[in-house]
Amino acid sequence: MVLNTRDRNIDSSKREDSRIGYVDRCEVTYVWPHVRPYPQDKNFNVVDVMVINRPPSESKNKIIKFVKLNCLQQRHGKFQGCPWNPRIGDMIFIYWLAKREALVLGSCASIEQEPVCRSQADDQQQEFVFKLCPWEEPKKNRAIDGNYVEFPNPKHPVCVKWWPKTRDSIVIFDCKNGHDRAQCDQCAPCNWLDDLIARTWFKSFTDISNTEYDLPWRFKFHHNSGSVAIFDQDGTIHIENKTSCKTCGGTGCTGTCSACNGTRLIDDELCQTCGGSGQNTCETCGGDSGEGKAHNHYYPVGTIDIHAGNPHPNKGFPSIAEETSGVRTACVHPDDGSVDFAWEAKDFNTGAYIQIKKSGEIVLHSPVKITLDAPLVEETHNNKVDGDNTIVGSCTHGPCSCA
Repeated sequence: MVLNTRDRNIDSSKREDSRIGYVDRCEVTYVWPHVRPYPQDKNFNVVDVMVINRPPSESKNKIIKFVKLNCLQQRHGKFQGCPWNPRIGDMIFIYWLAKREALVLGSCASIEQEPVCRSQADDQQQEFVFKLCPWEEPKKNRAIDGNYVEFPNPKHPVCVKWWPKTRDSIVIFDCKNGHDRAQCDQCAPCNWLDDLIARTWFKSFTDISNTEYDLPWRFKFHHNSGSVAIFDQDGTIHIENKTSCKTCGGTGCTGTCSACNGTRLIDDELCQTCGGSGQNTCETCGGDSGEGKAHNHYYPVGTIDIHAGNPHPNKGFPSIAEETSGVRTACVHPDDGSVDFAWEAKDFNTGAYIQIKKSGEIVLHSPVKITLDAPLVEETHNNKVDGDNTIVGSCTHGPCSCA
């Protein structure tokens, strides 16, 4: 049999030309990120791929591969934008521009790479989720076709989430809920802002937030140590340093929920007692995750309280006149009529204090002793002593009625 080389080349060209305008499902086998400027680095975040939609064959030589395909970008400009490329093992769709040129359109979900759950989504509104996790190499099915078939659960996520129904949002770093339960479903839990307690995060509440622990219109920063910075709609600013609760380790939860026995669900519905965490609220910190040490508190009227040793609640902050423990320095706004002093330094444990009254009077009080230590103490006006006056050393003064 004599082969017609010309006809074979024509047939091959027809097959490749017929691919133009078609979409293929592929698997990423290698990534070429753009690291240095052109022309030192000519790879503009391109990828090598292996076609998945191919005729079955036992021969490895029949595996169809393509190298360095460009990826469709969004919000791209010269030396700016958000560079994107799929990662090794990702299933993607490519669009054929020419017989040997294709464009990566984007990633697609599969059973092996299931999408992250959006537990409060319905047909009308869906949460916006942006979850970032370190990449770990998936495993191949080497015995059959060499495809990537087993992907490890993502760990240590950084996540941005926005709930359209309440307009609440959060940015959380190394989310413990998402690390422990990678699905991020209702049992993570990740259903509303109050579910997320541990780690470092920013929360933004709106006027219709369904929070029980915080307040509407609050903006709150929480550090993994437990320390917080709170900004409220009425002008209150509260900054408090804390240490992680020794009982719960900063999670706000301990033990096993007695209502659901740790299953997180009751009759296939989210347990209302634990909110899907499967644990009880920590009795030591009250679910706050931290133990307060000291704080700066700015009251809406303008009064400032610098305080050590008097942990504050998360809301319902006590007034300056209601504080009864720790050590504080208070600077009182002229419009604040709750106390009669303009400035005070006070140790509530001993009762010692220094006050500057709004009338201008200065009061120094100690239950033990007040010491003035200086080479010279000068009094320019009258001095009144109620009680004995003992002078150790010589005494020189003008005419007086001393006996």
